[in-house]
Amino acid sequence: MVENKDTDTGRSAPYRAAYLNTLTHYLDGHVNAVRNASTVLAIAGLAFAARGVRLFSKFYTVADIPPHFIQKNIRLQGKVIQVKDQHLQVEHIPILYLRIPYLMKKQEGTIGVHLAGVKFEEGAVEWLNDNVHAQAVFFKMLQINSCQELDCVVTTRRPGWRGLFSSMCLNEELIRQGLGKVAPIEGMHVGATYVKLTKMLLRAELVAERKRRGVWTEPTVLERYRASSSDVSLSVAVYLSSPAPAGVCPVVAAAAFVAPPNPPAVAELPPKPVPVCTPNQPLGAVRPKTAPKATGMYLTGFF
Repeated sequence: MVENKDTDTGRSAPYRAAYLNTLTHYLDGHVNAVRNASTVLAIAGLAFAARGVRLFSKFYTVADIPPHFIQKNIRLQGKVIQVKDQHLQVEHIPILYLRIPYLMKKQEGTIGVHLAGVKFEEGAVEWLNDNVHAQAVFFKMLQINSCQELDCVVTTRRPGWRGLFSSMCLNEELIRQGLGKVAPIEGMHVGATYVKLTKMLLRAELVAERKRRGVWTEPTVLERYRASSSDVSLSVAVYLSSPAPAGVCPVVAAAAFVAPPNPPAVAELPPKPVPVCTPNQPLGAVRPKTAPKATGMYLTGFF
């Protein structure tokens, strides 16, 4: 009788069946051990990933942030603590924040976050205090600028019910409201991120300029007239409050003070030609040196 051999392994089929049967019985008898091993491997993988992503780390200063986070433009979460002249002071919030007393560091600090490509104008600080102060924000890190602050693209939820469905970019919204102007991002490499951000901000600035918002607002004709009238009235009041020169009427002096000091010069007309009289010519026949021409005839003299 010829024994059935497995051509691939060189072992008989009954031997392989017995091996699989033994392994199955072993796994059935040690189910808990297999499950525990799987759990341990999963926890180890999560711990390794958490160590690289810093799930539990809280950054108190810019120096605490790993350099590869900034190079990869990682987005972090934070809370706006204070709004300053040209940047925000943000408290970092870790991805997984465990409130364990003995693991929490008794340390306080905020990160300076600058809105990349935006220069604050009049009213920007007040608007940010009204809309994002003490609110949660997400900031995408681009670089560390010369002031040791983070140049970031900052986003937050929209106020009201719209915040449930959409978010707004503070860089774009501040310029769209006319409270900021587009500024170059010094020190940043001109790449795809730089070009995309600059185009977005320029479009927002064009909208603000077209709708005359914020710094792009121009006074009306009535407002310009009132401003000029108030300036003239103020000038007269200041002049009248000072002692007038002796022998000069105050009203006349005030009018002279308001009037322009150098009136425009009036063009002088050329002098008329003077008649020239010769000794052998009677007085009635005096002719001008240059006699004007008339249509069809010449004037022979003055009568």
